[in-house]
Amino acid sequence: MYAPIQHFLTLTIETVVIFGYGGLIVHYLATLLASKRMNPSEKLSAEVAPDFVPLLSQ
Repeated sequence: MYAPIQHFLTLTIETVVIFGYGGLIVHYLATLLASKRMNPSEKLSAEVAPDFVPLLSQ
């Protein structure tokens, strides 16, 4: 009786997992490519900014 519901839920969960991890991988690759395109001054400010954030929040 519950077999069709179980198959549907299993398919739904697998679909969500596949698209979820696929989205994470695409986001990671896009971020990686975007960081490689930064010019040196943007890279420097991106590396220095996290050091100043705690100072600004105090």
